[in-house]
Amino acid sequence: MAGSTRLEDPWRRLDEQDRELEGQQKDQQRDKELRRCQSSTGGTLPDSRAAFQELSQRLQDREREAEALKAALDRRDEEFKVLYERGAAEAAALRQKLQMRDEQVRALGATVEGLQYEQRCLGNVEEELQSALEANRSLTDSLQQAVVEADDLRLQ
Repeated sequence: MAGSTRLEDPWRRLDEQDRELEGQQKDQQRDKELRRCQSSTGGTLPDSRAAFQELSQRLQDREREAEALKAALDRRDEEFKVLYERGAAEAAALRQKLQMRDEQVRALGATVEGLQYEQRCLGNVEEELQSALEANRSLTDSLQQAVVEADDLRLQ
């Protein structure tokens, strides 16, 4: 979320600067129209000169402001590019890290499956050993019984 806010903020600032530039262009156009109107109305020469000088000064001020805003816009563009490249690099690093984690999870899954197989095999071996132990006890009991019977027969 914080990363998207950082990227949205430059866009918002660029939109605001665009609106300012458009306003200044409208002001410049209006100033040009005013100069044209004054020259066509035939005002007195000293009044026209003073008005023209004032308008010329305002126009120069506006042009300087426009240039400053364009320079600021260019700087914002560069900042945005840097932020975008940094974000893209971070995203690539996170994708790589996620891929490594996925590989680790797959390897652990295979290990778990192997251990489960071994556990089943050991369970089967344990059952076989239990059966063999019971058979061994039964044979031992039978052998002891046979020894007792053989002793009894010898004594008779």
